[in-house]
Amino acid sequence: MPIIAPIPRTERRLMQKTIHKTRDKNHARRLTAMLKLHRGDRVSDVSRTLCCTRSFVGYWINWFTLSGIEGLKSLPAGRSRCWSFEYICTLLRELIKHSPGYCQFCQPVIDSCIKGVQFVVGQIVFVFSITFSSVSLEVQRLRRNSHSCLVM
Repeated sequence: MPIIAPIPRTERRLMQKTIHKTRDKNHARRLTAMLKLHRGDRVSDVSRTLCCTRSFVGYWINWFTLSGIEGLKSLPAGRSRCWSFEYICTLLRELIKHSPGYCQFCQPVIDSCIKGVQFVVGQIVFVFSITFSSVSLEVQRLRRNSHSCLVM
């Protein structure tokens, strides 16, 4: 009894072409596993050939069954964004509306975050096409005088 549903010839050829062209080794391994299973190999043989556990092959079978070839693609590296760009822009606009004394940070935080503040200021200038001379002057003042607090 076959483990996966039969794969049409055109889809198999597309999978083989993708295996040869992709730079993602893990994607190629997953496609190779599906082709081997289609050919009639057992899960343990496929896992031994590809140097992975049988449970991984089981995951790949489920992904392929649910989503086809698209389900076998690798996800992008890193964590996804928690906040959308629109939300961040709205938050920055609200912060810009407030008086300069609204946000205050203590000196220990500033010492470790001056580069972060400069980055945020640079991004604000880039996104909104505005200048923050008071903030950039404040950051320069903090470099000279290490005992003051940052006031944005």
